[in-house]
Amino acid sequence: MKPRIFISHGAGRDPEVQHVLDILLPALRELGYDVFVDSERLRVGDDWNRQLYKEMYRCDAAVVLLGPNTVGMDSSGPSEWVRRESEVLVGRHKAGGLRAVFPGLVGNITTSVARRNGFGTVLSLQAAQVAGSQAEDIGSAPEVVAKRILAEIAPVMTMEAGSDSWARRIANFLLTARSVNEASYIAAAEAAGLSGDDLFHIQSKIGSETFLAQRLLSGELHPKLPDMIGELRPGLSSDNLRHLASEILPAWVDLEAARLLTGGAAGLIPAQGAEQDPVAGQPAAGRMVMPSSQVVVLDASQEWTADQYVQRSVRRKPGAYSLQAVPDEFPMDERTATEALEELCRMVLPQVFRMPPGFALSPAVVRSDPGVRNFLVLRAKGRTSNEIASVANALHRDYPWLTVITLTADSACTEKSLREAGSPSVVTVRPELTEAEELAAYQLKFRLDGVMTPGGVPVGCY
Repeated sequence: MKPRIFISHGAGRDPEVQHVLDILLPALRELGYDVFVDSERLRVGDDWNRQLYKEMYRCDAAVVLLGPNTVGMDSSGPSEWVRRESEVLVGRHKAGGLRAVFPGLVGNITTSVARRNGFGTVLSLQAAQVAGSQAEDIGSAPEVVAKRILAEIAPVMTMEAGSDSWARRIANFLLTARSVNEASYIAAAEAAGLSGDDLFHIQSKIGSETFLAQRLLSGELHPKLPDMIGELRPGLSSDNLRHLASEILPAWVDLEAARLLTGGAAGLIPAQGAEQDPVAGQPAAGRMVMPSSQVVVLDASQEWTADQYVQRSVRRKPGAYSLQAVPDEFPMDERTATEALEELCRMVLPQVFRMPPGFALSPAVVRSDPGVRNFLVLRAKGRTSNEIASVANALHRDYPWLTVITLTADSACTEKSLREAGSPSVVTVRPELTEAEELAAYQLKFRLDGVMTPGGVPVGCY
């Protein structure tokens, strides 16, 4: 969801305030914010008092625009409603429930009169102000006030569907780090390679953490992640650092490639009559979703890599998938290689389907969980395309929602060979992953782990 900004104003009394409002509204929306202004959002018949309080308590930041007539410098007296709104908003801010309040003063306001008329609470905050006598062109004052307010609000980039909650989780970690130690937060942004306008946005009072989270999810800052995480150590506990790193890491995976694992270009076939969830790719009514690709070819060697691709595809939505790897074992008895591979696959399927102990692995018993994608990962090395295609077909007949991710590094197995072997529903992850890219990602994981471990010695994976 877009961050919300509530604007309290006296535009009906002061034309200068209306001028600032006319500048702020399109600018804030272009920056990616959901802006509430009473004159736009209240509808005929609304309980306006109740609606305004609701908006004041749900916003992430607020702007209070005051002109001389709003604060009561004319004969009509001050605007009681703007005064009340300013007190509620500043009260939320000082209690820690609102990130920022930006007062904007336009025109020849006498602050002593404003305080005497009940606006002392909002004037306890530093205001964006240009007195008429201070401006070379009095008409430019509204533009200057608007510019000063906008300078404290970072842009929020548009993200692919479903990624808002992912970015929000990362932003919450960053907000904690900034609250504890702002200097280390700024140093972390610099260590990540941000400079110029980007670094200027990092110092904004609202939107900064979301802006940085979205930049991190773009993947372009990944080479410097260990340096950035290291700078955040004064502001986050070891556990929070580890959680933050694990949230960010899958963004190294190409988004379009990751989508192929959960029905991107390959597509999904919802059960007839099922309403499709555009984010999770699952039917809202709990019906089964059958992936059009029963086998996904990923040119990688590590189960960890497949897991990263899946995490990227589901935007690390908690509980959105289950994944298990097939053991690298080969028959040492009279069984054929195909029979042995199928047995190994079925041996780990109870973990894939999250079945309790003692339940039979029977197609009549096992059902898909509409909120969870199921993946089985197997290495093609040492196995033939015929073996993999035969087993994948057998599994797909019993469990049509299951996706088999085949790691094809150091093997002759390809999409073409699997199709020729009798598996018609195959897709190759493209752009294809190179050995150098997989190695770099794996090494990055251990560099991050070392940053968070005493002595810099990695102690495990996440």
